[in-house]
Amino acid sequence: MTDKVDMDIADSKAVPNILNPPSKVIGNALSDLLNIAFGYLLHEKSEEKRLKSQKHIEELSKKLNENVSSIPEEHRIPPKKSIVGPALEATKYYFEEDEIREMFENLITNSMDNRQSAKVHPSFTEIIKQMSPLDAQNLKLFEHKAQLPIVQFKAKSRDDINKYILVATNVFISNTDCQDIDLQAVSISSLCRIGLLEIRYGEYLTDNSIYEPFLSLPIYNDTKNQLDLLNIASDKFPEITNKEKYYLHYEKGVVQLTPLGNTFISVCLNPLPNKKPNP
Repeated sequence: MTDKVDMDIADSKAVPNILNPPSKVIGNALSDLLNIAFGYLLHEKSEEKRLKSQKHIEELSKKLNENVSSIPEEHRIPPKKSIVGPALEATKYYFEEDEIREMFENLITNSMDNRQSAKVHPSFTEIIKQMSPLDAQNLKLFEHKAQLPIVQFKAKSRDDINKYILVATNVFISNTDCQDIDLQAVSISSLCRIGLLEIRYGEYLTDNSIYEPFLSLPIYNDTKNQLDLLNIASDKFPEITNKEKYYLHYEKGVVQLTPLGNTFISVCLNPLPNKKPNP
């Protein structure tokens, strides 16, 4: 029993009070939650792991202290355990993934700001856990734009308007930091699956020039050239080839935030109300 008490005391000392001094009540409550979530990490048998954990915890504590201290005292409220507890628990798996960790930090901070707390939904922790750094980058693109272009490529029969072969879907190129269309298709599909985005083909942006970059993609030009060669072969050797001919069609669409996605961005991705965005 004594060992357990000593360990708790050691944890309390090791994890700094992250609110010093704006509000001691709020500071103690959040510090207690930090102890519950991370205290055991400070007792790793490996010294290397222990020191690494301590460094991560101190960095997180410092960042949360800065964030919460930036909330005017009249708007600061105690942390809600049902939001902050699970968020802190999840954060320990993402210390080295900046985009994900920062979303947890914003979620925790905004849950303690009465101007934002009503927007904080209990599902946000689970949503963040299902996101990759690329998902976070893509979602942030919608911070200032309601809709972004997306397309899918189809090889359509010249003889049967209802017959086609899907070449590629959810082709998204608005993120200039990642132009791998396969990775982007997975990211956009996942963001739709968790309810933050929705895709609408058939609806499209009126400025057609926005879609022109899609026609310069290798997958578009390579597929188009292959279909042209197959069509030529079909004309020359009808007895040994399928006579059916195809052409490459691109279907324009838009990808946009859902109501859930819009609220999620305002809570977990946007700069905090009292902090200026990084230049």
